Amino acid sequence: MPVILPETIVRRRCAALIPYARNARTHSDQQVAQIAASIREFGFTNPVLIDEEDGIIAGHGRVLAAHLLGLDEVPCIVLAHLTPAQRRAYVLADNKLTLTPAGISRCSRSKLASWAKRGLTSASRQLALPGTGGSLALEPSSEFCW
Repeated sequence: MPVILPETIVRRRCAALIPYARNARTHSDQQVAQIAASIREFGFTNPVLIDEEDGIIAGHGRVLAAHLLGLDEVPCIVLAHLTPAQRRAYVLADNKLTLTPAGISRCSRSKLASWAKRGLTSASRQLALPGTGGSLALEPSSEFCW
């Protein structure tokens, strides 16, 4: 089966996007504020993934953050090639892949070793979140690995 590459990013009105009712992941107000601060600082760099009926497949937190920022539209990629079963599976996989213990420990070990080699201190791994009065700790976690 060939790998599908999206051809276009489309804009959709936030109000038109339909959250997936059985989404396994929820976002706290603090998480939404952090996502909003990231969007404000870096731009909307990660499009929302939707189906042909504007149902959200992945990106619920980004849409909530867009609402918080007062954005009318967000960038989206329409995943028209997925079957209904594939959409359901993708929603679960997208929410769970980074939460696997093996992935977390592998990510944490390699990232901590990388930071130690470069002499980074814990203070240098803080990302200021303008407008929030806070910062985000850049530690390997179940949320992301980079």
